[in-house]
Amino acid sequence: MRFLLLALLIVCALCGCKSNVVEPTAVQPTVVKPDTGWHQVASMPVGRTYATGFTLNGKGYICGGYGFNDLYAYDPVANTWTKKAALPLYNNFDIGRRSPYSFVINNKAYAGGGLSNNGLGGTDLYEYDADKDQWITRAKYTTGLDQSAGTVYGNSGYIFGFSSQDYGIYKFDPSLNTIVALPFSSFFLSVSPDTQYISSFGNNLLLGAGYSFGDIETIDPFTYTTKGINYNQPLSSKPPYEKNMFQSAFCYKNCLYMSFGDLGKLYRFNFITGVWQIVSGSHFGITEGASMFLIGSKLYVTGGNDGFFKPVSYNNSVWEIDLDAYPE
Repeated sequence: MRFLLLALLIVCALCGCKSNVVEPTAVQPTVVKPDTGWHQVASMPVGRTYATGFTLNGKGYICGGYGFNDLYAYDPVANTWTKKAALPLYNNFDIGRRSPYSFVINNKAYAGGGLSNNGLGGTDLYEYDADKDQWITRAKYTTGLDQSAGTVYGNSGYIFGFSSQDYGIYKFDPSLNTIVALPFSSFFLSVSPDTQYISSFGNNLLLGAGYSFGDIETIDPFTYTTKGINYNQPLSSKPPYEKNMFQSAFCYKNCLYMSFGDLGKLYRFNFITGVWQIVSGSHFGITEGASMFLIGSKLYVTGGNDGFFKPVSYNNSVWEIDLDAYPE
């Protein structure tokens, strides 16, 4: 019997008999290419211009704007917008907050300032609790800011903006509920700015102001150090000149990102290489007064209007781009 089995095995080997056992094959890894374009997501219920944007607990928020003081939250998973509690009116009666500021510290959002429809700049600061959908009155500052911007450095919030009389830079300490005015440069008083930004990178606060007079528009970014007053450290270069004032600015990884008005361009300044780049060109038609927020690596842009010398209509479309798709 053993000789018979051996003979059968030899015959199978000579004849090329195959086993029914399926040999495992190597699984090829799926290569996921990064998203490199702008994509439209759910539109805001109401379009606006010169609002402020912030991110809280994985959701993006748009607050205020010219003629508005409401608040909407965007859920990127559900791709939906939800109306939230409105930012209180300045002086309890002035409608709208054009160019308010906002920033987030320890899962609490803070907002205020901006120009009301009655021409008054806000001096108020409110804290937003997303869990309770509630605004709480916090500290006030002395100079009403017609147009303003906010950022965070350490555990403090910084507010930068101007009124018809003055410029102001303020530091807010949430643990003490105090706002302290900081010295600022007379440079700003000479440019009659329409827009401004403030952001933070490393040990620096980054400030800038733009202005527009008909078709004359520019921007001058420079560095303000938190270790001392120093307005003599300009960035190594300015963004390529466009006849568009910038709309918003923020830092992500090693770069300062800025959007520009009518052309809808997104620029970035690389702090490592000292070079400006155009991340994307015209893409969504969002123009003067657009707002932004950043969720992870994805930037969302919405709002804005048609710009100067055109019939004004407010944009409510929302566009998304993955910044990690553009290697630094």
